[in-house]
Amino acid sequence: MRGANHRTGSNHKESELPMATEKLPNRAMMVRRLARILAEAADEQWSKGTFWYASAHSFACQLADEHDVTVECAAGVIAALSPRLPWDQNVAAARQLFATGDAPVLGSSKAKALRIRAGESPVDVLGGDKVIAFYRCVLFPANDTYVCVDRHAVDAALGAKGTDASRKRILERKGGYEIVADAYRRAAERFGVAPAQAQAIVWVCWREQHAGKRAA
Repeated sequence: MRGANHRTGSNHKESELPMATEKLPNRAMMVRRLARILAEAADEQWSKGTFWYASAHSFACQLADEHDVTVECAAGVIAALSPRLPWDQNVAAARQLFATGDAPVLGSSKAKALRIRAGESPVDVLGGDKVIAFYRCVLFPANDTYVCVDRHAVDAALGAKGTDASRKRILERKGGYEIVADAYRRAAERFGVAPAQAQAIVWVCWREQHAGKRAA
C-alpha cells in the first residue's frame, strides 16, 4: 500500500520543511518527511525508483557474464568507480575498465576497481559507509538492511539542500549515517518496499524537483 496520502506528483514545498543544519534532526521527523515524499511520488517516479537497483543488479550480472567474473566482482567494480560519477558515467567507466583496464575516474577509485577486478574482496577494498552500502544494494536490491545515503538522500531526509561540508559533518558524526539510513528503513516499512527502493524513489523525486529535470 502506498498510503492514503498518495497524490499525483511529488511537489512538496521546501519552505514548509525545516532547513538542514549541522545538528541531526529527530529520527521521527525524518521518517515523516520521507514518508510524505513517498506518498506524493508520481507513478512514474515510484516505478523508476522501485526498479533502480534491480536494473543496476542486472547491469552487474551482464558485466559478470561478459567478462567471466562473479557478480560480486562486477558490483564491486561498479561501486568502486561510483564516487563523483552520475550513473550513466559510472556505467560507461565500468564497461571501459573491464574492457581495457583503464577508466577516466579518480585515481583512488580506479586503483580500488582494479584490485577488485583482480580478485580481491570488494568488502575488503571498498571504504566508506555510502560506497559499501551502494555495493550491497547493487548486489542485493531487495535487502532489508543497507541504504545508500548520498547527498540527495541526506538533503531529502533533512528537508533542504545542504552543502558538502554540512553533510559531511552530519554523516561523520558518531551514529550520523546510521540514523539517516534507519529513517529510510522505517519509511520503507510503512510502504512495504525495501529500504533501497525507498531511498531510490526519494532520490528520483528529490533530484527531479531540485535539478529542474527528470533524473537519469
